[in-house]
Amino acid sequence: MTENEFRVRPVTRYNLTHYKAEGRSASCGSVGEFGSQDEADTVAKALQSSIPGAVYEPLKEELVIVAVHTHAVDTKAYFADSRKVAEAIKAKAEADHGTEFRIFSR
Repeated sequence: MTENEFRVRPVTRYNLTHYKAEGRSASCGSVGEFGSQDEADTVAKALQSSIPGAVYEPLKEELVIVAVHTHAVDTKAYFADSRKVAEAIKAKAEADHGTEFRIFSR
């Protein structure tokens, strides 16, 4: 008997990119793919420090603030890039809409 099985599994990778603009021309390319954010950050910081004037932009956490409804179909969602901003949006949304909101991280 032959058995075939396919499964989908989540994989998180961190792609380090390099953008360079000079005069009227610009380019962007992938430097490498890493298994953890720490590895990618280490390489990015090393590359940034080796090029005078280069800028390093770390990965930002994206937070999603979603309304919790029991029967309503008009779900509201807001986005924030820090926990402090997410908490402020959540408080305002709850006051404005009169329903509970929860914060999720992606």
